[in-house]
Amino acid sequence: MAHNNAILRNKTIIQEILSADPQFILDKVIEKKLITGREYTKLNSISKGDAEDLVIKLVDTLNNKGVQRQSEFIGVLQDEIVLETYPRLKDVEWGDSGSTASSSSLKRSAERSLSKESLADVFSWLGFQVLMCKDQTASDMAQVTKLLADPEDLAALQKCKLEEWSGGRFTPLRGLPQHGDAFVCCVLSHGAEKVVLGVDGKKRPISDITSAFNGEHCSALRGKPKVFFIQACQGHSLQPGYVADDLTFEMQEQDTPQLVFIPAEADFLVAMATVEKYQAYRHTVNGSWFIQSLCKQLKAGCRRGEDIMQILYRVNDDVSQKEIPGMCEPSELQKCLFSDSLVTVSEGGRDLGEFSLTVDFASRGPQPCLLLRAVSRGTIDGTPCGTRVTAYISAAMETLEEDLHEYVQLPDHKMERRCHMVQRDDRMMVDRITTAGEEVTRQSDSYCLSAVRGLLSEGSSMLLMRVMALRRAVPETLTLPSLHQGPQLRQTTFRSLGLKHLAVGPETLEVFGVERAVEAPGEVPALWRCFFLADGHLASREQVGSPVTMRLLQLPPQLEKDAENDKPSFGKTPLVWEEDMEMHSMFLDRKEELMADHASYLRQHPELRHLLADFLQFLLIRKPDNVVHFAKEYFLPFGSQCSPETKS
Repeated sequence: MAHNNAILRNKTIIQEILSADPQFILDKVIEKKLITGREYTKLNSISKGDAEDLVIKLVDTLNNKGVQRQSEFIGVLQDEIVLETYPRLKDVEWGDSGSTASSSSLKRSAERSLSKESLADVFSWLGFQVLMCKDQTASDMAQVTKLLADPEDLAALQKCKLEEWSGGRFTPLRGLPQHGDAFVCCVLSHGAEKVVLGVDGKKRPISDITSAFNGEHCSALRGKPKVFFIQACQGHSLQPGYVADDLTFEMQEQDTPQLVFIPAEADFLVAMATVEKYQAYRHTVNGSWFIQSLCKQLKAGCRRGEDIMQILYRVNDDVSQKEIPGMCEPSELQKCLFSDSLVTVSEGGRDLGEFSLTVDFASRGPQPCLLLRAVSRGTIDGTPCGTRVTAYISAAMETLEEDLHEYVQLPDHKMERRCHMVQRDDRMMVDRITTAGEEVTRQSDSYCLSAVRGLLSEGSSMLLMRVMALRRAVPETLTLPSLHQGPQLRQTTFRSLGLKHLAVGPETLEVFGVERAVEAPGEVPALWRCFFLADGHLASREQVGSPVTMRLLQLPPQLEKDAENDKPSFGKTPLVWEEDMEMHSMFLDRKEELMADHASYLRQHPELRHLLADFLQFLLIRKPDNVVHFAKEYFLPFGSQCSPETKS
C-alpha cells in the first residue's frame, strides 16, 4: 500500500503540477502502456480547457489499477524527460515508494556540477572571487541577486547557502564578498522565452536578474563592466545548424541568430546559450556546449589578449558547428561505415526474420555522399512482409535521394507501398505508389527545401541516430520535420534514453539509447527505441506497441587497425541488386552498351541472320525430339570450313 499512500498523500500537488501540460503526461502513460487505448481516447476527449479535470481523472484511473500500476506511475513521474517538463516533481516526497531524485536527475546534477566547476576554475584563474548558489526557486533568485548587489548581510548570504570556490572546490562562505573592477553572473537552469526557471518551475525574467545590478540598485558597480552568461533554453524549437565559413565582426549586420545582446543599461552585456524561442544543447557527459566552449575560448582568448566580444564570437562559431544535424567531419563519417545484422523475434522469443543496415561511401553524380541500405524481412503469422530502404545522404544529413519499399504478401491480396524522394533544383520531389490488391493509387508532391530545412527521411533518421550513438550525445528534445507514410509533414523528435545494460549473447554490455518519436497534430506518436554499443553498432531496435523486437544475438567483428589506416570491418549482407539504385543504374548503362555493341556486330555480319533463320526454319519443319543433337548434326558441316583467320 506504500505506493497508493504516496499518490494519495501527494495527490493535490501532483494534480496541480501535471495540469500545466496534461497532454504530455497523458501521452507518456499510454506510451508506457499504463492505460488502455479506450481509456486514452476517453481522457483525450475531455476539453483542453478542463486541464485539471483531465489530470484528476487520469490520476484516479491509475490509482484504481492496483499496486503494480501505482508503482509504474510513480516511476514515470521520476523519468528524466518528465522531470524536465515538470521540474516541481523533484520536490515531491514519495516516502518508501521511491526516491526524490531519479538516476537521470542525478546524472543531470553531475553535468551541471561539471559546468559550474569549469566556470569556477576559469574565472578564479582570471582573478575573480567565485561564489555559487545552487537549487534556487524563482523567489530565491530574486533574494540572492538583491543580496549580492549590496553585500552587507553575511548571515543572510549564508542562509542562502552561498558557497565560495577555494582550493579547487566549493566551501561555505565565511566572509562578506566585495565588488571589484568587474562583475560576472552565470545562470545555469532550464528556461523559456526571456525567462529562467527556478527549481520550483516558476519563472524569473532575465531582465529582473540583470536590472538588480544596474546603477540604481548597485552603486558599487556603477560604470563597471557587468557580464551575464545564461545557460537555459529560450523555447521549444530546434535552432537549425549552420556553419559560418568566415566569422567576422560583420556578423551583427547579417540575418544570423546571435548569442550576444547588449541591454539598454550602460556597461551591460548578456551572452545566451541560445536565441529566443529556441533550445540550448548539452552533452550527456560534458554538460552544456555553450559553457564548454565559453570556458575553452576564455582561456585561449585571454592568453591572446582578445576582448570579450572577440571571444564570444568564437563561442558562437564553436557552438554553431557542434549542432546536430550538421556537417560531420570525415573522420566521424568514417566511423559510421559498417554493417549491422539483427534478428527479429516475437515477444515469446521466436525468430521471425532478420534486419540489416549498411552504410558505405558512394557518389551520386559528381557529389560524394553516403549510401545507406536497410532491409527488414520476415514472416508474421505465416504472412511474408518486409521493408527496404536505399538512400543517398550528404555529410550534412540531407537526403539526396531515397527509395522506400514496404510490402505485406497476404494470400491472393498484395499490399505494397513505395515512396521515392529526390532533390531537384531547390525542391524535394516525392512520388508515392500504394497497392492494395487490384487497386493502385499514385500521388506526387513537392516541398521547397528552404521551407523544410533539416527534413528527415527514413534513411537519414537511421544515419543520424548512428551518429548520435557514436557521439553519445543527443541535443535536448531534438525536433526536425519529416515525411512518414503520407504527404503531411510530421515532427520527428529524438531524445536520449541514457545508458543501460543489455544482454548480447553470453555477455552483458553497456548500451546507449536513443528514442525517435514521429507525430502529427491529433495523432498518437509512433515511437522507436534503439540501443547502441560503444562502437555505434545497433544492439536492439523496437517500435513501441509492436509485438516484435530486433536484437543483436552475437557481437559484431571488431574493427581491425591497419598499420597506415583504420579500415572498418564489413559484415556480409545479402545482395538484392534490383533494390540497389547505384547497382541498378550501372546495370542499365551496361545493358544499353551491350545492346549497341551487339546491333553493330549484326550489321557487320548480315550472314548471321540468314544462318539462324535457315536453322530455325529447318528445326520447325523437322520438329526433332532432341534439339541439341539436331543442332549438332545441322552445324557439323560448318565445322569443317575454316575461316581465313584460322589458317596457318
